[in-house]
Amino acid sequence: MSFNSETWEWFKTAPLPVVLSICLTSFGFLGSYAWSIDGEVKEQKAVVAVAAEKAKDAADATRRIEEKVDKLLEIVIIHQAEDKAAKAKKEKK
Repeated sequence: MSFNSETWEWFKTAPLPVVLSICLTSFGFLGSYAWSIDGEVKEQKAVVAVAAEKAKDAADATRRIEEKVDKLLEIVIIHQAEDKAAKAKKEKK
């Protein structure tokens, strides 16, 4: 006889209160395990949501910095062009 067939035979001949208590205990352990997994999943969802929000904020900050750097570079280029024009004007005189 295999383990499964022996177990099945025992369940068929065991007293009902014993079988019920084993079943309830097993379902209790399974339920508590599922409950703990659900709690961990909720915690991980919260962590992921916070990380996603931080990533969005970082991307927005990066975009704003890039825009400011672009404006600064534009101002520098314009200033350099004006300086070159002023120097060229002085050299013509």
